[in-house]
Amino acid sequence: MRKRWMVVGLTLAGCAGSPSFTPTTVSVAPAYQEQPAAAEADTVTAGFWQSVGDTTLTALIVQATQGNLDLAAAGARVRAASANRRVAGFDYLPTITASGSFTSQRIAAGQFPGLTSPVSYDLYDTGLDASWEVDLFGRVRKSVAARTALRDAAAFDRDAVLLNLTAELARS
Repeated sequence: MRKRWMVVGLTLAGCAGSPSFTPTTVSVAPAYQEQPAAAEADTVTAGFWQSVGDTTLTALIVQATQGNLDLAAAGARVRAASANRRVAGFDYLPTITASGSFTSQRIAAGQFPGLTSPVSYDLYDTGLDASWEVDLFGRVRKSVAARTALRDAAAFDRDAVLLNLTAELARS
């Protein structure tokens, strides 16, 4: 009897969810805070590099950001990560599945004794299923949070590619 209660207690402890991730906050002086990431590379580069005052450098950087395949690939990874995050969010919704089929058969007269002529029949089959998972232990919530973190990481990687591209171009 005692072992049974131990097994029940360990099973319930194993079902308990892990604590949610809480990022640490670091206070940074306003002069050192990062500006919010822009959606497009042109707006990021135009703001800073125009403040330098060199129109040739600004034109070169805009041209480089528009035609750079690494930057385009990084942007595609951000879009893919955003799509994966949206797909993970669909687990909050019910799942509905519909199916249907049609079969037509003809049985020969000689196949069954007593049949004098062929017999044909049609068979229709339809189905509808609905299911919904209650997010009791936070699997869906944590999956969405993980996909959100991956999307943010892809955005930071894109920003790093942009920073390296513009810095190398300016240095050259």
